[in-house]
Amino acid sequence: MSAYITLSDVRAENISADPFTNEWVTDRINKACTLVDMLIGSFFEAREGHVITLNGRGHPLLWLPVPPVTETAITSVTVNGEAIESTSYEVVMDESSSLRTTQLFRTLGNHWPKGIRNIVVAGTFGIVDVVPGDPVTFATPILIKELVARICIWGLPKIGDSDGLKDSRIVEEKLKDYSYKLQAVGNSGYFKDPKIDNLIALYQLPAMGVA
Repeated sequence: MSAYITLSDVRAENISADPFTNEWVTDRINKACTLVDMLIGSFFEAREGHVITLNGRGHPLLWLPVPPVTETAITSVTVNGEAIESTSYEVVMDESSSLRTTQLFRTLGNHWPKGIRNIVVAGTFGIVDVVPGDPVTFATPILIKELVARICIWGLPKIGDSDGLKDSRIVEEKLKDYSYKLQAVGNSGYFKDPKIDNLIALYQLPAMGVA
């Protein structure tokens, strides 16, 4: 996993090197990226060679928990250990929402046979923006970059707040387990900051999402 934002992105938010060192900020960026993936249940970079194992539902439609980066990015699909031809399924991508949800549709009247972890899909996956070029590249969505940056600076004292800066070590010590504490907040929001919580809600799958 690579970071969705850089050290410079955080420094641009007026987070000074004293007392927030490069090492401390980098660690906070990595934790924020991991937390975003966990809360949303997806990831926001192109991961080549990624493998998704799914349960067959006996239905022609099969939800993917993470979309392929393009409709042609799936390299193989196996059912009960047997590879199937790409002509026997269709990638159905919804590009109209932040979730960019994807289904595999079995063509020719077929169904995905019922089973536990009996369907394996491989390819390049991730919720990303496609950057035209030769070759085509993929970028983390700008709103996810904003979300990670906001989480990075969440709870930090303002520069010039001497009392807050003295307490910054408390923020650092709590950072290791803050993901568990935030989950307990429940419906009031993970961070109780609408600028953060609304971005999380924008990308979270609805309850009926992945089968």
